[in-house]
Amino acid sequence: MPAFSKEIDELLPTTQWPELQARLRHCVTQCGLCVLSGDPGVGKTAAVRSFCQALDPATHLTLYLADPALTPRSLYRLIAAHLGLEVPWSGSECARAVRQVLLGRRQAGVTPVLVLDEADELPTRTLAELRVLQNGEMDHLSPTAVILVGTPLLRQRLRQVTLAALAQRVTASYHLVGLTAAETAAYIDLQLGLDGTPAVTFTPAAVEDVFHLTRGVPRLINRLCQTALLAAAGGESPVVEPRTVKAAAIDSGLA
Repeated sequence: MPAFSKEIDELLPTTQWPELQARLRHCVTQCGLCVLSGDPGVGKTAAVRSFCQALDPATHLTLYLADPALTPRSLYRLIAAHLGLEVPWSGSECARAVRQVLLGRRQAGVTPVLVLDEADELPTRTLAELRVLQNGEMDHLSPTAVILVGTPLLRQRLRQVTLAALAQRVTASYHLVGLTAAETAAYIDLQLGLDGTPAVTFTPAAVEDVFHLTRGVPRLINRLCQTALLAAAGGESPVVEPRTVKAAAIDSGLA
């Protein structure tokens, strides 16, 4: 896989990672509601997927949905499909069946974890329905942990009066930001170490420029560095210098 062609599956450990993991674990343990926000491209989805992949499949069931157009009915129908249920035609029957199965899993020692990506774009009534989904029917046992992932707009929406009841159920939250300067340098080194990458290096000054131009956002780092590598290859240079990065930033729309 060429460098900077996509996010690296194995996340680069950052200063944010331990705290984020702790809050996600707290949410899952409490079967509560977690809100993970961050600007586009900072790695929210990669972080959540990495966390969920590390969960014991014998004791956890992850349901990952990334459809910003989900209505309450389509939400329950998709969950039912993930659970292998025959979906009842009636929306209320489907919702009841889903809650019963999720609750049954919890009582059997398996914690369902529902991840809703792009949650900042979900209809208000779908977000409001999550409060109903999490309401337990026996001994106040919540059927599922819920992790909402989205841009900072998600936090703003949860301050709306119409979503006050849902906001009160938030048990953990975290705002993910870009990499630090040192983490950006380590990320570039990690990407350059991928198989199939030409023997090209970035000078320290070029790496510093990459950090300032991208604010440490991995997706922007990928775009800028890939463009810079192409320029270096075209000039048959094994070294990416600041002038190459600055020209690549113009080509990439980052400057």
